Parts: sequence; structure tokens; C-alpha cells
Amino acid sequence: MVGTSETGIPGPLIIDGSLTRSEFVSQLEWEIAIQSEFTVIIERDEEWFIGYCLEIHGASGQGRSIEKCRANLADAIALILEDRREDGL
Repeated sequence: MVGTSETGIPGPLIIDGSLTRSEFVSQLEWEIAIQSEFTVIIERDEEWFIGYCLEIHGASGQGRSIEKCRANLADAIALILEDRREDGL
């Protein structure tokens, strides 16, 4: 079972027998991926914050608060990394 924070980012991995081996491996890979550090730039454009990641082409997010922008950007990074993993990149 995996907890989820307000931003939608999974919390600690709890081994309780409810996960299949495949789900466990997937969640473990996710835990490793979110521990990586990336450089992000967040800029303000009037009422919006717009962010992008320097290391991951195409990863961007926006929100009316820095926290929402950061959460959306984290989701974008996770989706891109998952897609790359599925493609074997």
C-alpha cells in the first residue's frame, strides 16, 4: 500500500502483502525516481506561476500558487519518466 500526499505524490511504501510483485516493483521504482533531484525554474506571470525542468525536455507545470505549480510540475516529471521507462529509454 502506498500513501499519497496532498500533491498526489506517493508517500512511504508500506509492505503489507496487498501488492503483487509487479505493483511492488513499480512502486519501488517510483520511490527511487522521486528521490532524484532536478533543476526547476518557476517564474511568475501575473496571477500564474509557470515552471519547467531543465533536465527533462517537455516537463512543465503551472498553477495559481507556487505549491500548485510545483505539484503539477512533479506530476509532469513523473509521467515523462514513466513513459520513458515503458519505452525502455
